[in-house]
Amino acid sequence: MSNVNTVDSDSSLSPAISNPEDPADSTSRVVSTLRQLSESPEAGDAVSDEKTAFEKLAQYKPQDSKDETVRILESFIHNLPLESRKVIMKFINISDDHNIFDLAYHLRTAVLIPMKAEGGKTPQVTPLPFSATDITREIVASEMTQSSSRNDQGRLKTACLQRDNYKCVVTKIWDPVAVSTFNIQGAMTLRTQLAHIIPFSMGHWENEWKEKEIAQCWETLYLLFPSIKDIIMPTTVNTPANAMTMAVPVHQDFGSFQIAFTPTDKENTYRIKVYPGHQTFFGQYYAKPITFTKNSASASELPSKDLLKMHAAIAEILQASGQGEKIDELLRKWDDIRCLASDGSTDLESLLSLVSVH
Repeated sequence: MSNVNTVDSDSSLSPAISNPEDPADSTSRVVSTLRQLSESPEAGDAVSDEKTAFEKLAQYKPQDSKDETVRILESFIHNLPLESRKVIMKFINISDDHNIFDLAYHLRTAVLIPMKAEGGKTPQVTPLPFSATDITREIVASEMTQSSSRNDQGRLKTACLQRDNYKCVVTKIWDPVAVSTFNIQGAMTLRTQLAHIIPFSMGHWENEWKEKEIAQCWETLYLLFPSIKDIIMPTTVNTPANAMTMAVPVHQDFGSFQIAFTPTDKENTYRIKVYPGHQTFFGQYYAKPITFTKNSASASELPSKDLLKMHAAIAEILQASGQGEKIDELLRKWDDIRCLASDGSTDLESLLSLVSVH
């Protein structure tokens, strides 16, 4: 595979990742290089970095007709927080095609698939090809002293129901439990569920192997969305800041990134952005501003603005990159068939990233 020339201003760093034929050392070299970039006293020109990054992507030579590297990376650049965007662009600017491909593949397997996948599935992720933060997989793993328990969800569901006034936060329709609790006979009800912003599966592991895989995902999330580090850890996914009471269909739309909350200028008030595939019956509710309030008797904090902004950014990336639809297709394949089609048409590599968790 031909290499793209590295940027002259970073020529002192380029040898560290210039040899794509050395897979044993490629990850450590890339991590070392990105750390040098992040610690460099020269911040660089963001406009120039962006221009160069898009020029590099325009010159990228796809590995095959299914290579979505450019579309994935452009989607991340357009939707990440500024500092994280700079890290991605610097990585691209000193990388060859091989490492650019690895970056896109890692972002897909460490962020998009585990956040999008339903049913507690966490895919096998590729090794992190960059690190611009001191938060490494080892540090994350050291904090993962105990897996989140499904038993905790019952208590969290009760706490969020009370905080959210026993109503779906979007439709404001009562959960059926409120009928007997408040004696509101004849009121319209919708059965609700506990909806996590970062999925419960990202904090639940049953063995050391899965723990390491989840730690890798969290390391990447912390790099891309550094503001969430002070809010949540793998062991605290069952926290009110990461959870909401939602009617079952609304939860389905939110969990599959077919709706997202975008903040407004008013505190704790959001607009809902809808994406193709959302359940249109609820469009009347999605069109209205949503203000989070809590019962005066509740001590639980409201859903985190930073976590919701992260969810909204990933929703945009899934849509812009086309990966949302592709991951949905993979999940349908996983549900419908557990083996390769006779003509070999199944996307084996992508499917195995889901199969490997079972």
